[in-house]
Amino acid sequence: MKVFISGPMKGYPNFNKEAFDRAEKELVQQGYTVFNPAWMDFSGEWTKQDKRAIDMAIMSRCDAIYQLPGWYNLENGGSRAEYAFAVASGMIFLEKDAKGLFFVVNKED
Repeated sequence: MKVFISGPMKGYPNFNKEAFDRAEKELVQQGYTVFNPAWMDFSGEWTKQDKRAIDMAIMSRCDAIYQLPGWYNLENGGSRAEYAFAVASGMIFLEKDAKGLFFVVNKED
């Protein structure tokens, strides 16, 4: 299963890369194929619209989404847009239990 990691970046040290990388490692250890947006370097001329278009294109090829804590904060419009896209396209939502195991959750808008 291909999983897109979604989460807050704006306002976090190093754009929250450590949390994205930790989630990637945990998901891969449990057998998932992962796209981690923190891999991308968006320096230079990339606009917010460019970044969102790239995320949506990649999400359209993924089966599931895993959302890092804080994804819903008002400052994180990108994470909320990813949530809306995931709901609209019928993606599977993953959450993590107390033991660190990922499981499927039903999300309805």
